[in-house]
Amino acid sequence: MVGHAAGVTGVSLEDGFAWEREAGPADHGGAVGGWADRLAAYLSGDLSVDLAAVPLAVDGTAFQRGVWSALRAIPAGQTRTYTELAAMMDRPDAVRAAASACGRNPAAVLIPCHRVVRRDGRDCGFSWGMARKHALLALERGGLPGPGGAGGRRSRRP
Repeated sequence: MVGHAAGVTGVSLEDGFAWEREAGPADHGGAVGGWADRLAAYLSGDLSVDLAAVPLAVDGTAFQRGVWSALRAIPAGQTRTYTELAAMMDRPDAVRAAASACGRNPAAVLIPCHRVVRRDGRDCGFSWGMARKHALLALERGGLPGPGGAGGRRSRRP
């Protein structure tokens, strides 16, 4: 997890959902560490943790930030299609752009792009691998044990 005093700027899901706190020389009063602890608790199965309360300070276009905000409005354990996501933004013609914004999500789980599926129900991509996407959805739907070492690794920036 990477961040500064204003919020989290990135989260990358590494092997086994391990991640490192990268707050720089200071942890900004413990903020980044506290946010990282919340995420760790959530991934360990504590679904009472309100991840929407973790502030974000992510870079992106106005449209991307709008998509990421809409994603945070999808309740845990539920999914929406890319078509529904575009409609949530009053941009029903922007399905591909919404999908592209999901793919550029800098803050895994905090911006829950794993909750978006294709209209036909088939699997669609997930930057950290489909096994992780399925594990996250299973965790949110049934409070199952955390997503542990579910495979896949993101090769792009956090």
